[in-house]
Amino acid sequence: MPEFNLENYVEVKDRIKAFWAKYPKGRILTAILQLDGVEVEQRMVVIQAQLFGDLEDTRPLTTGLAKEREGTFGANKTAFLENAETSAIGRALANLGFLADLRPSREEIEAVKRREEEQAVALQQIKKFAKMSPELRKRVEAVWESVKNDPVRAIQFAKELEEEMNAVAQTK
Repeated sequence: MPEFNLENYVEVKDRIKAFWAKYPKGRILTAILQLDGVEVEQRMVVIQAQLFGDLEDTRPLTTGLAKEREGTFGANKTAFLENAETSAIGRALANLGFLADLRPSREEIEAVKRREEEQAVALQQIKKFAKMSPELRKRVEAVWESVKNDPVRAIQFAKELEEEMNAVAQTK
């Protein structure tokens, strides 16, 4: 994975300021296009942002989409919806050319970094569980190739193992 320098990316708030300077009577509308139900672990949300140049406009100047997954720690544990909305607005503003030298916004790059951190923590937990017993080691070895490259699967598997270990500990 490439190393990102967050100083090279613009924040969405700066793109928004530029939008309001050019379109003082504009509008920014957002809508949830998809939101997984609460029964889904690591729910995903897809948000669309629409930018209008005037309050009376019926067709947007541009749109932007963003998705986020509910995280297990950090900002996406409590604010994945808000993060997706901010990213969608940033994407729409970039599509319209606002401070778009580097297309992804700082928030989008931060989301990538958060997901990589969550996956790294999950993989560390899985490795720790693999050392606990030969049976767990076999289970980990059986899925390792899929979890090491899939953050969602890695986090889910680590959580499954943790829940199993907690259940075992409670029965003792």
